[in-house]
Amino acid sequence: ARRRRGGGARAARVLAALGGLASGAAQHAPNPLQGHGSRPPGVREVFVSAILDRLLSVDEQNYRFEAAVYFYFSWTDPTAYAAVETATAQVLAGERKCHLPCYSAVVDSESDQFLCCDLMWRPGFRLVNLYDLAAETTPPFSGVTASASGGHVGWYTAFRASYYQPMDFTRFPGDSQALTIEVMDESEVVSEEGDSLSFIPSTTATQFLSQGPGDVAPGWEVKGMAVLNYSA
Repeated sequence: ARRRRGGGARAARVLAALGGLASGAAQHAPNPLQGHGSRPPGVREVFVSAILDRLLSVDEQNYRFEAAVYFYFSWTDPTAYAAVETATAQVLAGERKCHLPCYSAVVDSESDQFLCCDLMWRPGFRLVNLYDLAAETTPPFSGVTASASGGHVGWYTAFRASYYQPMDFTRFPGDSQALTIEVMDESEVVSEEGDSLSFIPSTTATQFLSQGPGDVAPGWEVKGMAVLNYSA
């Protein structure tokens, strides 16, 4: 993002940084990127898209920033739709409640019936530098799609949160800040079969759900959004 002050501008670039396997440290706030289950054989790649919907504030005194971000994860899992059918049958039989319905409008099923994605594997992540998750996004706006043919899976989730962020003001008031959302993988990076799991940066953008020109955090200009891999 870049801040406009007295005709000048301060820039800020928002980064979604993907790290390796977490050490198991607790995250006290609710986790909007909670995964599920053990990784099925053959699932080796997850594509990661991150879209900054709006940069809401930059708190320079407390070294924090707040943003609304939309994440989309996609992968191929040949076992996914069978898990959907199992969970759906259990829900319809009254054996369980469904906590994560499938977004069935884009599922290539022959039936328009309710579908449940509870039992399907999802990769899990921890927001390392999370400070606070907005109450109205608990639980976050979220959904899963699963293809009946081809095993294509998509998981989207959007939430508003604030994050800790080191900042450098040596060039103030013309400074640029890289505002980072650190996303630590908590999935099984190496499966029982020995195959590894890779996270591949995909689509990025600086606006999505919020319509209209609007404005970002007062005095700041967003210069870009990126997804990067890093080693913890």
